[in-house]
Amino acid sequence: MSTQDDGGPAFPIPVDDDRDCVSRIASGYGGMSLRDAMAIAAAGHIWTQYQVDGTAREYPEWRQGVAIEAYRLADEMLAAREGS
Repeated sequence: MSTQDDGGPAFPIPVDDDRDCVSRIASGYGGMSLRDAMAIAAAGHIWTQYQVDGTAREYPEWRQGVAIEAYRLADEMLAAREGS
């Protein structure tokens, strides 16, 4: 697991008046992080590029490569979002 900021919840909901929601989010069960959502969105595009350029045929562990690149892109997107 990355120690980098995960961007918070991907699909935030107002929780001010809902104690059940507040406790779920505080406990870590509030849903996926923005970082995970960005990586999911990027993975399909990265996989498509692997198919187009032949990487998937040449690299037996291409699935791991797609996942690694998806999270790298998500990290870059979060950094750009923060203006770094």
